[in-house]
Amino acid sequence: FKQKTAYEIGVRLVGSEMCIRDRSRRTAACVPMVTRSDTVVIADEAGTVTALTASDGEAVWELDGEGRYASGPSMFGELLIIGDSAGTLRGLRIADGEEQWSSELGVGVRSGPAISPRGVFVGTGDGEMIAVTTDTGEELWRTALGGLLTPGLTLSADLVVAGCVDRHVYALDTETGSIVWRFETGGVVRGAPVSTRAVVYCGRGDGFVYALELDAGDLLWIYRLDGPSVEGLALGPRTLAVATETGSIYVFARR
Repeated sequence: FKQKTAYEIGVRLVGSEMCIRDRSRRTAACVPMVTRSDTVVIADEAGTVTALTASDGEAVWELDGEGRYASGPSMFGELLIIGDSAGTLRGLRIADGEEQWSSELGVGVRSGPAISPRGVFVGTGDGEMIAVTTDTGEELWRTALGGLLTPGLTLSADLVVAGCVDRHVYALDTETGSIVWRFETGGVVRGAPVSTRAVVYCGRGDGFVYALELDAGDLLWIYRLDGPSVEGLALGPRTLAVATETGSIYVFARR
């Protein structure tokens, strides 16, 4: 273990999920929201996507889908991309919500879309990774992995990385969908991995954090926390932050 710059702050967490309730809405929005300078977009439990003005919260447009959302939308340029439990992945124009394309995947979408010029990448409820084009939603490839994937994915220039309940972290080639490497963690990977240009970080359900070399998946270091991490790691310009179920926060120097 080469990393010696971790420190622990003993604080009590208020919560790990952002959940908004509005008396005018029939349900709660409990999936990640996305925002840009002028617009905030949320998806709720009933399958409705709503765009609000960032300045005053007024509704700009609303779309009722056919399925619920297990994860939030993602933005790419002027496009909002979101997948639902019915297996529909949609590309919507942010300005007015008009559908630009729709792709029927045949299985529910579990992860929030990860997007690059090479494509849109999602994990499904049956353990597949699927890639479609950003401009038309045409399917490029799909690869079956070892089980249910983490709710989020992380992207580099050439790789898309996901954790899996089969106790592995997988890195797939963004162009072909082939598995470039996989790393066995010894426990269920919890929460979405995050990455820099050189390192992938992920948390294990029983309280370990891993740093892996991005290109090859080799172990750089492992650190034992005081309890299971809550879902998701926070990556900043210089640090990696991890919160645990015991109420602690660990901060590591990243590279």
